[in-house]
Amino acid sequence: MRRFDDFRPVFSYRVAFPFLVALFLPLASAQADEFHYFNQLIGNRASGMGGAYTAISDDPAGLYYNPAGAVYAQASNLTASVNAFTVIEKTYSEVLGGRYDWRRESASLMPNYFGITQPFWKGILGLSFAVPDSIIEDQDQNFTTNFPSSLQGLDITQYTINIKKQDETYKFGPSFGMSITDNFSVGLTGYFHYRSKDYIKNEYVMLDYSSSPNTYNDYEWTNYYYESNEYGFEPILGLMWSPVDKLSLGLRISKVAIFTSETVPQTTYRSEILGNITNFSYDDTVEKASHKKREHPVNVRVGVGYFLSESLMFTGDFSYYTATDDNYFGDREATWDVAVGSEWYFSPKLALRAGLFTQNANTPDVVTGKVNQAEHIDLYGGSLSLTRFTKNSTLTGGASLSMGSGEAQIFANAPMVQKVDQLSYTIYLATSYNY
Repeated sequence: MRRFDDFRPVFSYRVAFPFLVALFLPLASAQADEFHYFNQLIGNRASGMGGAYTAISDDPAGLYYNPAGAVYAQASNLTASVNAFTVIEKTYSEVLGGRYDWRRESASLMPNYFGITQPFWKGILGLSFAVPDSIIEDQDQNFTTNFPSSLQGLDITQYTINIKKQDETYKFGPSFGMSITDNFSVGLTGYFHYRSKDYIKNEYVMLDYSSSPNTYNDYEWTNYYYESNEYGFEPILGLMWSPVDKLSLGLRISKVAIFTSETVPQTTYRSEILGNITNFSYDDTVEKASHKKREHPVNVRVGVGYFLSESLMFTGDFSYYTATDDNYFGDREATWDVAVGSEWYFSPKLALRAGLFTQNANTPDVVTGKVNQAEHIDLYGGSLSLTRFTKNSTLTGGASLSMGSGEAQIFANAPMVQKVDQLSYTIYLATSYNY
């Protein structure tokens, strides 16, 4: 299941330090936020409705959600951009000594979508740029209150951890959609896929043999660096059908195929273990590069939209992801997400949108008695936005919030299970223009 934690400090084989072995071998899976396939709402109108947009998709964001819907854009040329500020807070409870929590926070500000559509031949030609995942995570904590290790008389007097993680995914490419009949359209988007991930972790532990007649200031220090880059292609096939007035159905099928990938983990370890158990010091650096390609799931989205009146509309999406068999990066279970949304024009120049959505984990439930299990957190969220219309432009302001609780195993080869609480929120501003 895990291939990046092959490095083991030599002393762990010679001396029975089960607490310290667990402490310095964090799971590789905890270094990447890959536990949810749906991480970021995309587009101005779609974000306000919780991402339930597969059956609507009649603006540039449709190039991402369902390129068949761009056929129905109400303009000869339309552009849109979305700038989002996202914060994610994650707390791992009672990680150290059964008392101290780990806290990590991610904050990022970037344009997460840009799209443009233009009539071309017998259909609509489009070009779009999307950032469906962006995480810049930090953890800087220092614990100086003594707490015992698993060995009698051995106390940990200081524990310092510093983590910096950046994980971003970019998609860019053209789209084309056309009507087959008056109520049926098809579309295709071809995205270039690029993902970049960097992770740096420093851990330092000061040890004290309090029961020894002599005072020893032993220590262990670990530096871990992980870099991964992957390049690929994601085709998105979209269909849209309106079987009766006021009802719209949409289908989207996609899968990322990786062309090339490089992953380089590096571990530097140094320790000095003295005292009444053994005398031992050790330092080493291990680096292992890999070109194995990550396996991505097939994603199938089905959407329905119902126009109750000219001013009120309801929409819903069901999204399914297939299981993946990837022993190097970690297997993923089949999972699903749902989203529902509504749009209400309470005046000709103002529209209010709201949505609810899930972000289910693609990992199994964490169970007692096993080790090296990936964290499992199912999230639930909602979104709200307000749009003002002028003759040729729109301005949208909105926000979304999601939260959930689950369980994780922070340390490799250790059966301890930690409770995890996650909270994330996004504030975004979007504009569009058509002429």
